[in-house]
Amino acid sequence: MVGGPDSYGPGGYAGTPVERALPVEMRISGRGEMPSLGLMLVIDKSGSMSGAAGGADKMSLAREAAARSISILTKKDRVGVIAFDSQPWLVVPLTPADDRERLRQEIGRIYAGGGTEIFPALASAYEALKDAPTRVKHIILLTDGISASGGSYQELTRAMREKGITLTCVAVGPGADAGMLKALAELGRGRFYATADAETIPAIFTRETVMATRSFAVNERFFPRAAAASPLLQGLEKVPALEGYITVTAKDRAETVLVSHRGDPVLAAWQYGLGRAVAWTPDAAGRWSAAWAQSQVFPRLWGNVLSWILPAVDTSPVQVQAEVVGGAEAAAAIQGEEPAAAAGGTPQAGAPGGSVVRVTMDDPGHWQMVRQFTAVLTGPDGETRTFDLHPAGPGRYTGQTTVSGPGAYLVSITATNGGSPALVAQTGLVVSYPTEYRETGVDLGRLEEIARAGGGRVLASPVEAFAPDLPPVRAGRDLSSPLLALAAVLWLLDVAGRRLVIGAEERAALRRAWSTAWQRLTRCGGDAAEPAPAWTGRTLATVEKLGFRPGRRGDNAVTGSQTNGGGKAGSEAAGTHPVAGRAGGGNQTGLSQEQGSGAVAGASRGAGRVPPDIRMRGDSGQRPELDGLAAQDEGAMSSGQPGSPQDTAARLLAAKRRRKK
Repeated sequence: MVGGPDSYGPGGYAGTPVERALPVEMRISGRGEMPSLGLMLVIDKSGSMSGAAGGADKMSLAREAAARSISILTKKDRVGVIAFDSQPWLVVPLTPADDRERLRQEIGRIYAGGGTEIFPALASAYEALKDAPTRVKHIILLTDGISASGGSYQELTRAMREKGITLTCVAVGPGADAGMLKALAELGRGRFYATADAETIPAIFTRETVMATRSFAVNERFFPRAAAASPLLQGLEKVPALEGYITVTAKDRAETVLVSHRGDPVLAAWQYGLGRAVAWTPDAAGRWSAAWAQSQVFPRLWGNVLSWILPAVDTSPVQVQAEVVGGAEAAAAIQGEEPAAAAGGTPQAGAPGGSVVRVTMDDPGHWQMVRQFTAVLTGPDGETRTFDLHPAGPGRYTGQTTVSGPGAYLVSITATNGGSPALVAQTGLVVSYPTEYRETGVDLGRLEEIARAGGGRVLASPVEAFAPDLPPVRAGRDLSSPLLALAAVLWLLDVAGRRLVIGAEERAALRRAWSTAWQRLTRCGGDAAEPAPAWTGRTLATVEKLGFRPGRRGDNAVTGSQTNGGGKAGSEAAGTHPVAGRAGGGNQTGLSQEQGSGAVAGASRGAGRVPPDIRMRGDSGQRPELDGLAAQDEGAMSSGQPGSPQDTAARLLAAKRRRKK
């Protein structure tokens, strides 16, 4: 990278991948005490900020810009964030920039929506910053619209100047009020940016943040000094003066080739990954390096830089080769050997379990001489190991050391022949992972063996894993929990059986309840019951009348006279009363008067009062209503089979006689 007003820190490259690849950092260190900064970010969050810009919306880019500005602040600096639409919203009050993670989370809460009112937000930023205990106070205003109303901007900017507050305005897109924002920046002694590409917002914020408190541009005449021998200075003996540069800080593993009169890097280089990077802090357009551009210094310098960054085919007689020649055992052996035994290498304190690296250099152009060469091995973590190369033949030098882990290593060979060390050659080396991590493919034979041992098979495609062709698997199940629950229930039942006494009445009630429940279940779930015989309805109705309609005691005398009368009355009762005849066993003529009249009398006494409609009147010779019913069922009554009408009546009369006795 070449310096200038729009490069390095002023160009907004702080915290970007470009800074990581360069051998210098954008921050300034080694200058003593730097002034503290009080920064207020005023961000427009109106609905128009939700518009797309590239791969993201403008609101997301504004949040990223605010977070990037906070990331380059120091612990002495203070920062605050105000988001505004129709009203200002104090997202982050002015606070020290030490808890950056919390500040990023607060900024992430900003979302677009609402109108645009600039003046109230600027006034709130001024009130928050005017009494801040910092040496530098700066406000950055970002908007993409036009304020809906005006305000006393001139009085506000005059108050800012009195408090030492500067104002920078950023107009995004064609819809912003660029004229007003430019005037505000001039009145606020700041800078104005107008961009149509919202993706440049983070770079603008970063640039403004670093330029608010630090003067990166050094406009002083000086002669650069060589800090180290390097191929970049090949052919350069005298150089003219430079007029200025951009201040940066060299990284720890970088090689500073030229420095300024203040000790700042002017030319720095380093190895980054498999490539190389160079930083030139003055410009190349002639503002600070006009004398260099008018002489032959610039062509020589840039020729060396390009040759070093993009090396041509190596035509030098010196050839360097680095290789891994052993694992943990060889490394342990090297660490325990004497220097002379390790092929001329000095024992190194590598970590156990490392690898042995051997470096071989051929110098056929000086095979008749013995020269001193030193190898420097730089690891991926920046750690360096230095070891000597010893003669192993005419024009050949070897040496070896150990490395602690895998990664990319850089091997640099320097010659020390009576002067300062000079870089002779460089090469790279990659130490791989141990052998057990090597990718060897799929061992199908071992997979099939494992599958056969388990009674399975190797699947050709993932779909076969869901095929329902696996044999059933039987496995035991733990029944301790269900058995414990059952034991608890049985224990309760056992206690209940011992403690509770169930009498005859309770047992009868239980039987009746069980019988009722069972009848309901069978009636609901079983077949329909068979219909009752036609004669049962009338017979049961007559029996109910006999049982519930009480008679008079005078009727019993009539019945009794009939019973005690003689053979005629007895024969009449036996011959004309079907119920009496059935009670006598079905023979009407052979039925005794006592049995015939006793049946009727028993029925009268058992029921109390005989109903009027079935009274026996001997003088009139009329038959009760029951005689008609008996006459209708006479054929069925004569059968005498179980379940027939005469059987039912006989059982009823027998029960009445037992009750009478």
